[in-house]
Amino acid sequence: MKLIFFDIPKRAELDKIKKPHWWSTQYWTLRDDYSARFITDGGTYHLRLKAGWVTDKRSGSRLLDWCAPKDGNNVYQACVFAHDTSYSGWLDKSTADELFVHQGFAYSAECGTRQAQLSYDAVSLFGSAYNLEDEMPAPYTENRNFESLKLLDK
Repeated sequence: MKLIFFDIPKRAELDKIKKPHWWSTQYWTLRDDYSARFITDGGTYHLRLKAGWVTDKRSGSRLLDWCAPKDGNNVYQACVFAHDTSYSGWLDKSTADELFVHQGFAYSAECGTRQAQLSYDAVSLFGSAYNLEDEMPAPYTENRNFESLKLLDK
């Protein structure tokens, strides 16, 4: 499947969640409802997130920022959100990795094609350990109630 175009009306505003410990992962919540569309040669995916949805932006250490930054432009942010949502079971992992990491990161111009490929390889490798049947770890346990990613047309 090939990503052709994005329809991302606005940048999402996020609020930090207070960390219990200095070494804990930083999480953010979505301040307002958010939506984005990803037009592919296989149809249009519509991402909808409600205020209160939780993200860590991009998983992993700050040492990975050279390859896949935590923060980026509107397109990059939408791809990170869509990828996170996909892993909640809305879309199979291989399609999510290809569309939103491999192609999306490169399209965003926040990453070059090599960095997008490295990010794709890493998420394909480490994401394979994630099973949709597993219970979502805190603070993601409620995210399914705040998100949807649907294929609108083929």
